[in-house]
Amino acid sequence: MLLGAVASAAGVKGDAEGRAMNSAAIWPRPAHRDIPTSDWGPYSDHWNGVSHITGHQRGLRMDFALTPAILRQESLIPFAHAGLGMQPVRADPDLSYYAWLYRLEAGVEIRLEWLRLSEAGGVLRARVRNLSDVVCPVVLNWTARLCPPPCPARLERPRSSGIAHLAVPRTPLRPARVSLPIDAVWVNALFYDHFQWAKPGPDESLPYDGRRHGEVVEHDFVDGYGIGQGFGREKGDQIRWRMKLAKPLANAVVRVRYRCAFPSASFVASGLFSGVVTLAGGEDPRAFMELDLAVGRLAAGEHDWSLVAMGDAAVELNGFVLVEQNAADAVSFAPHTWALRPQRHDAIRSAVLAFAEETDSTYALSWTDDILPIRTVANDDLRLLETALKSPAAFTLRRVPDAETPEHVTVLTHRVFNLEPGQTAWRDLRVAVGKGGATAELPAADADALDMRFAAARRKFGDTDQTPGDRYAESAERLLATAATNMLFPIWTGGAWVRNYSPGREWPSVYTWDSGFTGLGLAKRTPRLSTALLDTYLSPVQDKQAAFLHHGSPLPTQFYQFEALWNLNGGKAFAQERYPRLKRYLEFLLGRAAGSTCRTFGSGLIRTYDYFYNAAGMDDYPAQMAMHAGGLAARVAPAISTAHAIRCAKLLRRIARTLDLHRDVEVWSRDIEALSQALQTHAWDARSGYYAYVIHDATGAPTGWLRSAAGENFNMGLDGVAPLVADIADASQRRAMIDNLMSPERLWTPSGVTAVDQRASYFDRAGYWSGSVWMPHQWLMWKAMLDYGQGALAWRIAQTALDVYSREIARTGLAYEQFDAFTGRGGGWSPFGALSSPIRNWYEAYYQPRTLSGGFNTHVRQQHWSAQGLLARLNVEGEHAASVLVVADRAPRKASWRGKAVAITLRGERAAEIVLTPGDGVLEFDL
Repeated sequence: MLLGAVASAAGVKGDAEGRAMNSAAIWPRPAHRDIPTSDWGPYSDHWNGVSHITGHQRGLRMDFALTPAILRQESLIPFAHAGLGMQPVRADPDLSYYAWLYRLEAGVEIRLEWLRLSEAGGVLRARVRNLSDVVCPVVLNWTARLCPPPCPARLERPRSSGIAHLAVPRTPLRPARVSLPIDAVWVNALFYDHFQWAKPGPDESLPYDGRRHGEVVEHDFVDGYGIGQGFGREKGDQIRWRMKLAKPLANAVVRVRYRCAFPSASFVASGLFSGVVTLAGGEDPRAFMELDLAVGRLAAGEHDWSLVAMGDAAVELNGFVLVEQNAADAVSFAPHTWALRPQRHDAIRSAVLAFAEETDSTYALSWTDDILPIRTVANDDLRLLETALKSPAAFTLRRVPDAETPEHVTVLTHRVFNLEPGQTAWRDLRVAVGKGGATAELPAADADALDMRFAAARRKFGDTDQTPGDRYAESAERLLATAATNMLFPIWTGGAWVRNYSPGREWPSVYTWDSGFTGLGLAKRTPRLSTALLDTYLSPVQDKQAAFLHHGSPLPTQFYQFEALWNLNGGKAFAQERYPRLKRYLEFLLGRAAGSTCRTFGSGLIRTYDYFYNAAGMDDYPAQMAMHAGGLAARVAPAISTAHAIRCAKLLRRIARTLDLHRDVEVWSRDIEALSQALQTHAWDARSGYYAYVIHDATGAPTGWLRSAAGENFNMGLDGVAPLVADIADASQRRAMIDNLMSPERLWTPSGVTAVDQRASYFDRAGYWSGSVWMPHQWLMWKAMLDYGQGALAWRIAQTALDVYSREIARTGLAYEQFDAFTGRGGGWSPFGALSSPIRNWYEAYYQPRTLSGGFNTHVRQQHWSAQGLLARLNVEGEHAASVLVVADRAPRKASWRGKAVAITLRGERAAEIVLTPGDGVLEFDL
């Protein structure tokens, strides 16, 4: 056999799982990008409900959902990307239990709950309440479908830069399949051992989405992927595969599958076959072609095969087959047509769905109440099914048109039941999976036992009306439920389909800066999952291509996520394991990784615009938009990128000291000094009290600041006060920035901190960030206020944000991404987690018992809680006193720092604020 991304003839058609798993021998498997949790969860970006991952390596997912309706009046299609009529309200982060709330306009409320009983399956329960004053005839429809993976957006790689451009809308991936004779093997071109562009771009150490260099994921490729992106266009582009052959081949042939849009593309080959290989183009540039190369006898053992481009044309390589010459005619390639119509076996109050051509998983469904005859419809668009779902007469389903799609939906409809005013009813759907021909069976549970398990799952969330801070507890739980249920599958990254968190269900993708905030929101409630999420973005040392997992704004929030987790566990081993990976991440941002263009200016300032248009997540930030409009992205550095690099370097210096890495401590200290000097020398604008966007000439020398048409500093906004995070400003600069931050005429608004100074000519009341309030940069400013001992200002930021968010949850139940700066009303996407996760952090910092919180300069080495209080070893860096917050089991009696009594200030109903002088020491907090 071959170790690598290979298929042997035994089971090529149905053994895609094993084929992909073998790739571990060629490069580190991207399993580190996958969140290790149950195969059951809310993974669909199409429907709300529960999904089961039935084919990890092929990206297959089975979806189950509920469409409730009022007979002949209205229905609520459970589109995961619609949001407004349904919201997650509770979730255990391990996804063993979660619940959505559906609201119909008729006054009927449905709580859809998922309870996992085991890895074999669980129960979907629809609890229906009539909140109206009239009888409502209710229709409940369960739907099920097998979903193929999407075709991810195509990444183009212009030869002039490493910027990734998105093209081609997402549609179901249509891969090809290969059929092989006995002892033949298939090697996908993507699973190479070595790859090198002749002219590397800025993406040399940071391919977008964690993808491999040269990778394409597209229709008609065997497995759905291969090599392209202009490979072969430049002389010297090279690729090498390394494989281990278990059995010798007497007279081997290499059959290459490729496509070429040019007359030909030539390569110098060595290894399995040596010589010039010319891949001729065909009449149809989209059609794949095959070329046989005679190899002769191949001994068992390791073999290499390399191709080095002669530079005459680009080619797309799907892979190659190693086969005996006399059996080569048996090799064939064909498009794969998804077989998604289930083989259904109906019984009394149960049914079994099988998809024998796609998966060995079978699904058993069972229910306790009568249903109408089960239907399977060749259409996955529930909007076209809507009439049938709210008027479930047999003839309405027959009238649903078949769509030009391989996808089929199976519909199970409960008989219509009347719900009196104030009445509650429930209906269950039990789902179970069987693998490898085994019968799908759920653990036995009678109705009473099941009710008890649901009740126990709900009790885990406690009674949010019984503790101080209850006005915020509900919104904090809603935020957690939103973040937890925004885990999606399949997401393609680095050669595999994975589970990972997304800001919202509209975007089945990884997101770098959003993900750090998701992890921060999960850190205290579920450090295991937060750590797993962190590790998906930190590349393992053996991954030579990606410095970190990058998508979107490259603001390094993973450092703050790491810091939060480290403060919780204080473990040296935890830091030691992740230090090399965090170091590699920051080295890239400091311009010390291959291809990195982040620090090429003579000023020493950092820019990241070769990797994304947006430096810090603020999409329509005026200075950024003006810079792009003026074609200045290659010549301008914002303040925020350098400021966060300084803060990250301070964290790595702290880790290096903990690990006794003295040379690294010196390196980080020099970096901190150089970056601080760069900001102070070139970017500080004393007149406005903001740091500026710095313009450079063609040689990289700084020439001035980016200004508006009115002559103002164009960076009067959150970017301009970002160095507060770095703690590099002198006292007068710090006062000026804090005044700008908290002044009602500048950045402070009735709803919190907005992105752009209200005095600026470029302030836009109706902007996406300008005129709006978002949570993430407010959290960064909150942490900075704690660093400066400004506990009252920190509390003002946190309390305002908690009030704004909780009012919107109480008013609409919707978890929005942004809030109007002047009315506090929510807007943008819902349900949105990620960047709104600081709501969870603020709630914990001021209301969650046994929580210790501080700024960036405060490191928690150890913390021990007991009924008597808190004993914690802390280190406070910097030159000024810092505030920490302690929420204990009950009101504090006294506190001491380094053996001396310190004053306690109460913030809200529960949090005790204490101001600590810099240095190492022990904090004692007595109840």
